[in-house]
Amino acid sequence: MMISREKKGKFIDANSNEKRLKEEKTELIETDSKYFETEKLSNEELESAKKNLKKNKKLLMKL
Repeated sequence: MMISREKKGKFIDANSNEKRLKEEKTELIETDSKYFETEKLSNEELESAKKNLKKNKKLLMKL
């Protein structure tokens, strides 16, 4: 059975698109993971800063 050049081209294009989509999906997952980690660290730093501020406020109130 012979496959026409047009069908071969469409098959190659489909495979290329599928590969590109898989790569983009992987990149999006990596970006999302990095964003989540950054957000988590930022929240931890914020909470630490709030605790430090409260502690310093109490010290100032004693003066």
